Amino acid sequence: MRALYKAESEWVKERDKMHKDTGEAWEKYENSDTMVSELNIKIKQILGTENGTWYIEYKRLFFRALDNMDKYGVTYKDAFTIAKIEDTYKQKRANILNSNKKNAEREVELMAIDDEMAKKIAKTVPSVSVKWKKVNNAALDHTLKSRYGLNQEQINKFKTAYNKYAIEEYKILNQKKLSDSDKYDQLSQLGETFCKTVNPLFKVDNYKKWYGWWKYDFERKMKRKLQKIGYFCLISSMIVFIGFFVIMFVHRRDIVRRNSFDNLQQKAEKVILCIGDGMGENHIEIGKKYLNQKMIFESFDYQGYMTTFSNAIFSPTDSAAAATAMATGQKVNNGEISKHKNENLLTISEYVKSLNKGIGIVTTDSLSGATPSCFSSHAKSRDDVEDIINGQINSGIDLFLGAGYTDYLPYQNQLENKQYLFTNQFDQLSMHAEKVFGCFKEIVNYQHQNDTPTLVNLVAFAINFMESKYPEGYFLMIEAAHIDKMSHQNEIFKMIEYLDEFNHAIQYAYEKLSKNTNTAFIVTADHETGNLPHFTGTKEEINNKLYRRKNHSRKKVKFFLQFPFDVDSSTIPSKIDNTDIYNICYQLIS
Repeated sequence: MRALYKAESEWVKERDKMHKDTGEAWEKYENSDTMVSELNIKIKQILGTENGTWYIEYKRLFFRALDNMDKYGVTYKDAFTIAKIEDTYKQKRANILNSNKKNAEREVELMAIDDEMAKKIAKTVPSVSVKWKKVNNAALDHTLKSRYGLNQEQINKFKTAYNKYAIEEYKILNQKKLSDSDKYDQLSQLGETFCKTVNPLFKVDNYKKWYGWWKYDFERKMKRKLQKIGYFCLISSMIVFIGFFVIMFVHRRDIVRRNSFDNLQQKAEKVILCIGDGMGENHIEIGKKYLNQKMIFESFDYQGYMTTFSNAIFSPTDSAAAATAMATGQKVNNGEISKHKNENLLTISEYVKSLNKGIGIVTTDSLSGATPSCFSSHAKSRDDVEDIINGQINSGIDLFLGAGYTDYLPYQNQLENKQYLFTNQFDQLSMHAEKVFGCFKEIVNYQHQNDTPTLVNLVAFAINFMESKYPEGYFLMIEAAHIDKMSHQNEIFKMIEYLDEFNHAIQYAYEKLSKNTNTAFIVTADHETGNLPHFTGTKEEINNKLYRRKNHSRKKVKFFLQFPFDVDSSTIPSKIDNTDIYNICYQLIS
């Protein structure tokens, strides 16, 4: 018992500390759930599974009984009895809500369950029957008044706004053509609109408290409403499991093999491929809204959507598999660097070099990062940095510009033996060197130093160098890696800064090359990061909370193409796969 008392006492201290800390209210609700789960695990470890389960259940009903004493003005014994009855019917309601019945059928059953519960309480605790009905019929009023300080006029306005929200929510949930992710995005936007509507009804502190609960409860409800669960779905899933994977593989195979782009063959001497790592369509839209400007690549003649899946079945692609697809035209497992089943895959860089044309690799990431590695080396895993660097040393690639100086410093002699000018100082980059390996401390935005240049600095040198060395043709890959990195951290304003720098780098290249040279431009992303929703708000409403996750999503990304020649638009599909990026580059420069 001492161990139990100690565990609970420590938990109470941690909970109180968490609630006193600064932070969002909805995060505190989520953390409270996690803390309760962790405490329950400890209780079962101390008391054993059977006794621990009984104790946890008893304490839950105990606290509900205390709440009922205040709510109904009854003795603890009657309050505990009511708590047990309410708990039983709460589970029955949950079973109905999680069933696969139509909404109308569920509503009828829920009404019957509520009526049955009222009769049960009236029979078991007759003295409280009338008050129980009165309190529960006005439960929302009671909560808004006692917990959030609203008066009756404000409560009525709140309920009017909520009724409008509930109608729109019902419409969205019952649109069969919408995917779950699209429903989630629309419901999130609808919820934020509702919250803005009722915000003026609350005092500032009370609104923060209510909004925290709303956001927390919204996420819980969405998981329940958007998950297809239940016994029937489980059995059905088992029956169609094999069929699903057959269809999926056939569908993926057809996507990968769909487009040849033969009409682009030998149409460009130079190809500039610009990859915004993690740059989804909504990153672009939010960036435009905040910067109050369009992206230069949005003016390109051809654009559409691109699938990004890898060989992974249950997770989105990672940067390695996505970059490999663009560099080789082949789907691989997550983590593989232009290599599959222990075989090196021919990269577009190797093909272009076989034509005696130039190759340049530019990135804001370390040069051993996933994307630059896939265009310049081969490895079983993106973590095999030594293999990646050795592959780059022997690649014959003409120009490397990026970060990661400390990783490459031990290889300086080997690089110089391969005729590379190796430097970490921007002003030491030379147009007269045979090959260049510019490896810096960091690639920054806007304000550059000699050892921390910007992406625009790197692209300007890269284009001048490649134009000088290979006027007859070259392939240049430019990656803005920090759109992804900032999205993993849910740092939307820093993401926008890197997106802006990416746009300016593309603008420099486009203005320099588009008018007088036979150059094709391709702008796209390897995947989307953060699951950003469609945003229709104002610049002032942009904030880190727009992110819905910290990892990659399965969303399609945009692609933008600009050619130095006219193309029949019907030959450029509006939907492509990331393996098509290789095909487009291959045909253009062949």
